[in-house]
Amino acid sequence: MARFQANSFSQDMRQQANTALMELDKGLRSKVVGEQCESILRFESLFDRFPFPIVINSAYLKLSDVFREGTNFLRLCVWKLTQRSIGHLEKIMNIDEVVKRLFSVTHSNDPVARALTLRMFGSLASIVSERKNVHQCSVGFGWLCCHVINAYVLFRVSASLKTHDRIELEAAIFATNKLCESSGSFASSVCDEIAEMIQGLATPVPVKLKLLPIFQNMYHSAETATRVRQLCITLLPSHPAEDFVLIALHTLTKLATSALLGTIPQIELLLGYMKRDPRSLIKQKALRDLDTLAQKSPHMWDKQHVIELWEAVYGADDEELQICGFIVMNTLAHSVAVLHLQRNGLIWRNADELCYHTNPSIASLSCGVFSCLPSKAISDDQREELTSALESAFLLCAVSSPPDGRAKPLKLVLSSLVQVATKWPGLTTRFSQLLADMLPSCNLDICLFVIRCLSVLSGINCEGVRKSLLVPDLTKIVETAQKTETDNANEIVVTVAALLLRINQSEHKSHEKFTASLQPWFDSQVACVSGWVAYRLAREAAQQGYHELAFGILSKLTNMVSSVRLVYWMRGITKVCSAESMLLKPTSLESLKKVLPDSIAALYEGVTEIKASSSSVKSMDFQSRYCGLRTDLLEAHDQLFASCTSLFTCPPPALAAAGEKSHFSSEMESCVEIFQGVASGYQALYESLFDADSTTLNNILVYSILCISESHSLNCCDHCFYWWQAPTQL
Repeated sequence: MARFQANSFSQDMRQQANTALMELDKGLRSKVVGEQCESILRFESLFDRFPFPIVINSAYLKLSDVFREGTNFLRLCVWKLTQRSIGHLEKIMNIDEVVKRLFSVTHSNDPVARALTLRMFGSLASIVSERKNVHQCSVGFGWLCCHVINAYVLFRVSASLKTHDRIELEAAIFATNKLCESSGSFASSVCDEIAEMIQGLATPVPVKLKLLPIFQNMYHSAETATRVRQLCITLLPSHPAEDFVLIALHTLTKLATSALLGTIPQIELLLGYMKRDPRSLIKQKALRDLDTLAQKSPHMWDKQHVIELWEAVYGADDEELQICGFIVMNTLAHSVAVLHLQRNGLIWRNADELCYHTNPSIASLSCGVFSCLPSKAISDDQREELTSALESAFLLCAVSSPPDGRAKPLKLVLSSLVQVATKWPGLTTRFSQLLADMLPSCNLDICLFVIRCLSVLSGINCEGVRKSLLVPDLTKIVETAQKTETDNANEIVVTVAALLLRINQSEHKSHEKFTASLQPWFDSQVACVSGWVAYRLAREAAQQGYHELAFGILSKLTNMVSSVRLVYWMRGITKVCSAESMLLKPTSLESLKKVLPDSIAALYEGVTEIKASSSSVKSMDFQSRYCGLRTDLLEAHDQLFASCTSLFTCPPPALAAAGEKSHFSSEMESCVEIFQGVASGYQALYESLFDADSTTLNNILVYSILCISESHSLNCCDHCFYWWQAPTQL
């Protein structure tokens, strides 16, 4: 039955794809240009709906005919479509036929048509370069298509330079750049030709500036990358113009990060321009390229590089240069290069001047550098100095103007506060008090960042944050945001809700008491916000363990969704929250035994609803498996309770025969097998997840270890009980 449904589904999809393709083909054959353009543009939605090789191959055969026989405007539409459908080009099977039809346009006398053909070849570079034996290419033209295209592109670059046709020249450069990125052999063959053009006196300077970035894609072989680097370095002294130096330095940086060769010489080259070149733009560009190298290869930096960078940045007169330099230092501080900063005592000599700078960007970046240092490298006096500097930087960023320009420095300062609080949790109360005191005087945009920081600090030391905050202040901020109808009003509501759930978790040990204390506030927010914001509130409550609160919110949202699949999903998670809330109410073991069957039944209903919400587009396999394992775990505990009860209802005989096991021992063995099966299920789920976050993986791993531990404990108890029952067997 399932096979019949799958075949029926595939036949329906094939029929729908053929129908859509015939409709678009009819539009392509129309004599009205507008209908032809509309059909070409609709091919993009066809590829997204039916991403099958046979559909895409047939479509591109038709589009290549339009490109060969149509006008330049139709060719432009086909090229734009190809640009937006790069991900589907690998599914073209008849590459030789497509290229053959496109190549016929190269003999046109129209330079615009030739330019569009070059751009098409550049867009198809990923499938025509170095793919002679792929996609069933024939031995004839298909076997030589990449060599013909490479030779043609080189010819058109040379011809365009001679004819000074700007459109065809830019198209040839575009195609060369794309082919060099995809083909190592083409990059090696074109290297000398482009080098000769750049070094030639007949080549105009604007053309040289457009040809130079092609070198950054010649990273396929170490020999080519080394040759290109030596060429660019020899060109720098002979072309000291600012535009040429900027492009050459950036090209060398990109080449170093892609080829993984010449990183250290490139760092030294950029530091040299940073120290010796007086032009501000070149210094800024050198610092931005140094930041790129710090992100890609921080392990290649040594102590001398860090010292030279620090001296150059600290001695700069321009604040923009200092900001760019401290961005590089901040990147290095968040990497393995922090060891060089740790061993460098020079940075602490200028700490007071930098961390207390009047520019919020410089102050925040400097604090960020010092906050990344290991705790063992910071003395008690330096820790107090860093704490005071962070407080000063926060106040500066919170009150400085304009508001639009202080968001990034403020985020960096708050991130540094969290880093310092993580190293020394005792400072959480001090930081929380500072942030809480500033909340009433900050605008709503700043309040959002501050509340998020308080929420993170509450995860480090919840008690310290709770003592510093007043709940009325938070609710007042929410009311102000809703009255002013700002863009961040919904974010403020969700962030405040998450913070309230965290800081009150330590105050109210009973979930029922806490839910009753904040239930009216949550009900009022759910009534005045959108359905999506209410769903986020329920999700925050469920993440913090307040399933009864989440159940109350989700129950109101079940009938507010727009599709049947989402109705099943809402019902499923509502049932899951209901089941979990049942487990939180019992206060004794006897009451837990009574609610456990009801909780298991609710979980079964939830798993069924979640499975029903699955579709071919959105699979709910993980959600259903995870909730199913949760059900199995509760059933295992229910079976354990029943087995323990059987010890009273069916006690073992006073003295057992040799080798004879009691009813209780058999029940214990059954429980051991059940827990081992649940542990295997969690382990299989853990191994099947390749894109899950670390928190989810750790949670699944903990459940697996818990089940294994319980099975071992029950097995030991069973053996001890057996020895006690039959002491003669010892």
